Amino acid sequence: MKPIIGITTNFEDEKNLSVHKSNYNRIIEAGGIPVILPVTSDATAIKDLVSSIDGVLFTGGLDVDPVFYNEDPLQQLQDISPGRDGFEFALVKELIDRHTPILAICRGAQVVNVALGGSLYQDIPTQVGKSAMQHVQKAMNEHLSHSVTIDPDSKFGEIYNTEEIRVNSFHHQSVKELGKGLKAVAHANDGIIEAIESTTNHFILGTQWHPEYIEDEAKNRLFEVFVNECRK
Repeated sequence: MKPIIGITTNFEDEKNLSVHKSNYNRIIEAGGIPVILPVTSDATAIKDLVSSIDGVLFTGGLDVDPVFYNEDPLQQLQDISPGRDGFEFALVKELIDRHTPILAICRGAQVVNVALGGSLYQDIPTQVGKSAMQHVQKAMNEHLSHSVTIDPDSKFGEIYNTEEIRVNSFHHQSVKELGKGLKAVAHANDGIIEAIESTTNHFILGTQWHPEYIEDEAKNRLFEVFVNECRK
């Protein structure tokens, strides 16, 4: 049977949910059945959601509220979504408890990192400074704007079978301190963490770039590996 993959949604105005079609298209292409997850604060509903799916794709979106990693907001913090934050942190906890596979993209990777006790750069240009590259590209979604170096002794190294790839980039926040049970396995040339994965046997992969926009069979193998893991 095809695995059922939950997909988190954007919740920009605390009323309307949205998800870019590229997210569910990639899941379908990889052999999964995508299901859009509603944002809820109901703990029982979250448990029931997790019990009915085989994996979750955490998608991109608004900034993560720094209150979740014990910081006050910088002036450069952009829009946040308290409702989505609360739902997704609770969702990560349930997925960890049930050992359910996770693929997390951009904001999604940041959420997973913070949920496991890590922190973020609230604003790369402000906190990293002039040494930082441009991480919010001025080009189409699918354009590959910078290179990323991958640890060959990692799941990402196994998936891509190369130590360097080019990626797209749409973020001003990024992982700073790693959460418990996570390791950084890819970096941009300015040192910004571009991919994380679990140090345990729990399948957790997170990218700072947006593979869902990239029309490249090799780069989209990430979704195939994820969906195959969810089949188990």
